[in-house]
Amino acid sequence: MKTPKPETIAAVTAAIETKALRVPQISDAIGICQISVKYTINYLRATYGSIHIERWEVAGPANNRQVALYRFGLGEDAAMPAKKVKDRAEIEARQEAQRIYRAACERRKAQEAERRNRERAIREMAKPVRRDPFIAAFFGHAAPVQPVCGRVYKQDMTITDDDEVTA
Repeated sequence: MKTPKPETIAAVTAAIETKALRVPQISDAIGICQISVKYTINYLRATYGSIHIERWEVAGPANNRQVALYRFGLGEDAAMPAKKVKDRAEIEARQEAQRIYRAACERRKAQEAERRNRERAIREMAKPVRRDPFIAAFFGHAAPVQPVCGRVYKQDMTITDDDEVTA
């Protein structure tokens, strides 16, 4: 095993003298990459036994992985706790919740896509028709297309004074 740099050894031991820390916390505290910190810890543990695992803690709420908290000084390593085993009902309940969530996301995405398509269609209908200038000069400009919204049936609203029509 290659010996780490003396300044790396000094920095790692100084960081974990007062309290137990995880490898990422040690790395952030001294400004050295996590690989170098882990290598230095393994070297000191194997060669001198001057670093021990004070305790184990869960890495995060999303997983069940245990990570070691290292402390400088002589001592015995804490035993790694047993892995928590989930029962089948808990696993099925989580999977059902995930299925419901995915279905809701799919419905929301479909509704958003439908709304975007509807808005795009209205915008496209409101745009003037582009024509070739020669065709426009020959036939005249195109009438703007009115978007269909509101009342579709258009009734003739002219009022006449014919007595025959009103009787």
